Amino acid sequence: MEQAEWQKLTKKERRRLKKERERQERKIKVMKGRLVRWSFILGAVALVVGGIFLSNYFKSKRFTNTPRLEVTPATFNFGKISLEEKKQTSFTIKNSGVFPLIISGAKTSCDCTTAQFKIGESPSPIFGMHNPPSWSATLEVEETGELVVFYEPQVHPVTGSVTREVYIFSNDPRKDKETVTIYANVVP
Repeated sequence: MEQAEWQKLTKKERRRLKKERERQERKIKVMKGRLVRWSFILGAVALVVGGIFLSNYFKSKRFTNTPRLEVTPATFNFGKISLEEKKQTSFTIKNSGVFPLIISGAKTSCDCTTAQFKIGESPSPIFGMHNPPSWSATLEVEETGELVVFYEPQVHPVTGSVTREVYIFSNDPRKDKETVTIYANVVP
């Protein structure tokens, strides 16, 4: 409203128009506040959802273009054996990834258990619980090898149910230490 029109209004009409303008300004202020609040909430939700999506996307991408160690079977049970017996079993190791897998050694959970890799032409040194030798071998994509595990109960004479583990170290980014487990029921 222009100044000349404003001057022509009565005091009562001026007050009414002034109150109406204040009411509209308050209403606009409230609406702006709601808009800002909802914008913030929606933005936060979008960030969280986007973060989850991107995290899952990059996790899946992170492990798809890598070497992948696959061991079969993951466990073996010798069953009932005597304390004087020496046993061995084999596990198949395979690179099911898309880049070369580097096996950098192994370690066992007890002195009574040792392990040796057979990858390519020459076998690895024998790995035990202490001071593993420095060694590595490469499994190309889809190539397989063998892990032979030896168990000699008389080295650590325990009778009854026994569980021993062999830890395989590699460049698999999902799990740089894979575990295979052997079981036995040792009798005197």
